[in-house]
Amino acid sequence: MMRFKILVFSLLSLIIAPCLLAQTDHAWIGTGKVRARITPTGIHRDAEGGFLLENAIPGQPSRNLLSHLTPWIGGLDPGNNLKIACEMDDPMVSDWQAGFRGVPNSGKVWKVTIEQIEAHVMDFEDNGIIDHPIAEIFAWPAVGNPFSMDYNGFSMDSIHYSIDAPFYDLDWDGIYSPQSGEFPFEVAGVDPPFPPQILVYSPFYDKPIHDLTDGDMIQMDLYSLAFTLDCQEKDFVENAIFFEYCGFLNTWQERLDSLFLGVFADFDIGNPADDYLGGVSDSYSEMIYCYNADTLNDDLIGVDPPVISINCNNYFLDENDINQPLSHFMPIFPNNFPFSTRVPGTPDEFYNYLTGTWRDGTPLSWGGIGYNPGTNPPLTPFAFPDNPLNPDGWSERAAENPSGNRKCIFSYGPTKIKPYGHKYKLRFALTTSDKGGLTQKLLHLNKMNDLQRNIEYGWDGNSPLDSICFPSVAVKEIVPRRFISPNPANEHCSVFIPDHKIVDVLILNSLGQKVPIDQPNFIQENEVRISLKNLPAGIYFLHWKAKNGQRGCEKLVKN
Repeated sequence: MMRFKILVFSLLSLIIAPCLLAQTDHAWIGTGKVRARITPTGIHRDAEGGFLLENAIPGQPSRNLLSHLTPWIGGLDPGNNLKIACEMDDPMVSDWQAGFRGVPNSGKVWKVTIEQIEAHVMDFEDNGIIDHPIAEIFAWPAVGNPFSMDYNGFSMDSIHYSIDAPFYDLDWDGIYSPQSGEFPFEVAGVDPPFPPQILVYSPFYDKPIHDLTDGDMIQMDLYSLAFTLDCQEKDFVENAIFFEYCGFLNTWQERLDSLFLGVFADFDIGNPADDYLGGVSDSYSEMIYCYNADTLNDDLIGVDPPVISINCNNYFLDENDINQPLSHFMPIFPNNFPFSTRVPGTPDEFYNYLTGTWRDGTPLSWGGIGYNPGTNPPLTPFAFPDNPLNPDGWSERAAENPSGNRKCIFSYGPTKIKPYGHKYKLRFALTTSDKGGLTQKLLHLNKMNDLQRNIEYGWDGNSPLDSICFPSVAVKEIVPRRFISPNPANEHCSVFIPDHKIVDVLILNSLGQKVPIDQPNFIQENEVRISLKNLPAGIYFLHWKAKNGQRGCEKLVKN
């Protein structure tokens, strides 16, 4: 009898283990310099923190810089009725529900790493068969995944393609087929040579009853995507975690006008009681940041505390799929500030914050804390835009505002969402700097923001990042010398990797899709000749693998 119980338990473990391994209610994602705790709607901290700078003090534990980050959405239906959905610092009191709408047990997050993707691709490439399925790859909740029931406990057949997890559709059939070598990837805007090192996906939707705002249901379905990138250990990716919110209106009957989409952030730089907010908004740079009110010291982080920013990267697609700039940045103050500047409580008050006014409808205005009713200061859509070290500008430091816990909402709008099918995307990078001195930190954040914007650059032309990230981006360890010749090439090229035995090469196009080539000719252990005669002219990325596990990527131009 005991042997029978052990056998049953072992069989159940084999069945259940892939599900437990492939999905959780949160996932940690990091670069070695920064780390974040990702939940289905964004970031919610636990005892360890939410977004952390690793080793803020040498030899000491990592320190928390941000505790919560979640989306807000509000707009008017054709009858001028407000519909709104938000979440703040308590995911249990929220207008959002984790998971796919109408799919039980789907309220999870899915995480996959570049090492898992590389292993999966190599497994398929060696004989055209996946001999060693990786649970994270086969559980990835992309549209039509035939293995979802086995690994997740639910089917993907009814999931709308607009919110399924992104993947490389190698055969262009719109169905995720991991058994055919397809794999998770973020293909929109982040093409090779910037593969995600870690990718975390989670779906969510607004509930019929909105626990936080008590507002009317929107019927909005969304997903969040958090990912890290690699560019030879450069700080503009090592110091950042990238986020994307994407969603669509799940109804045929109505549209939403005067729509604003925003992100709520609760900053906590070490001690949350001594923070200030600031922002930058001009024709090129859009950045929200939080710094320590005493710029020299924090009683939890120590001397010269770091600065954290949300770099908006000018990436919000409106109803016409056109990038729109950041429209509003509103602070939300703690309870020792005027009542109308505190946390909102009604649907109208939440919507007011999204539209750049205080909870009582008073517009944001220049000076002090930005709440100046009964006076006539200039109105502004963007709080605290000046350098904190400029005594004549408008910043929290120059205004000598009371310090304390700082929350904010930054938003885009007004726009509209059309009935069923229109989707929007909002992308930004959570970034930190621990340079010496506040001035150097802000300059550093602006420089990283400028570089992060170029990640969206079209790879069919010259990118400002070419000199930084080319000719190679490391997946593991890369040798210091490598060659493709000729490059640009016409009929063929040769790959020569000194002191390494090449075991495999493949070529991807600018969309990250594998292109067919003739069987490579291995001239010697460290040199391979490749025919390019069937490839159209353009830019490609040649990936190679050595016997010792080292990998590399080279940009290849075909004339």
